[in-house]
Amino acid sequence: MGKAYSEDLRERVEARIAAGYSRRDAARHFGVSASFAVKLAQRVAVTGLALEKWRAIDLKFGIEGGFDGSS
Repeated sequence: MGKAYSEDLRERVEARIAAGYSRRDAARHFGVSASFAVKLAQRVAVTGLALEKWRAIDLKFGIEGGFDGSS
């Protein structure tokens, strides 16, 4: 399982992509994988947020408190 990146790093990668750099260039610049940058850009396009996957989904659908795995 991959490591979780900080919100700050996610925002910086997203900002570089938004500034017109390629996803691969943004990944290389910040030392993250290309797949991370591609998936992050896709997530931002869908949710408008550069947050961790589950947190972005929770906020998009208005789930308070986030996902904790309990039902």
